[in-house]
Amino acid sequence: MPVIWARWLVGSATMMMLVAIVSGIVTHKKIFKDFFMLRRAKGQRSWLDGHNATAVLALPFHLMITYTGLVTLMTLLMPWAVVANYNDQNTVFATMFPTASVVERTGRPAPLIDLRLIAADAERRLGAPASFIEVGDPGDAAARVSVSQSASSMLSSRTPRPDL
Repeated sequence: MPVIWARWLVGSATMMMLVAIVSGIVTHKKIFKDFFMLRRAKGQRSWLDGHNATAVLALPFHLMITYTGLVTLMTLLMPWAVVANYNDQNTVFATMFPTASVVERTGRPAPLIDLRLIAADAERRLGAPASFIEVGDPGDAAARVSVSQSASSMLSSRTPRPDL
């Protein structure tokens, strides 16, 4: 199955799941009150009480799975905000995931700089410890140094990298 069709399938299933969860909560008005009621040895009523208990226990999980599915496919299912603000898909990605421009090597030699000073400056700018330093074209006048913030100080795996 092509990826785009799979995403549309997951998106529509997620929308239906959200409708089912919300309508189930609205329909069963006493769902949380019935959660604490468990009648033993009452036959079919006991099974219904167990069903209510497992439904309420699993409700946060199902809500978060549904929310995650909708948020991750948000721009595919509802692209109007992106379409209204951007004309080109490349502009969208450049805005969401900025990268430094490519610099050509000049061929002119330049002295190497103490990376400890650059790391200290980057930590001051980032407000967090630095974990990775990347030097592009060392010894050239067009050398570029990138410092990445420590991933342990963030929730995202895409760490900010100021180019110095």
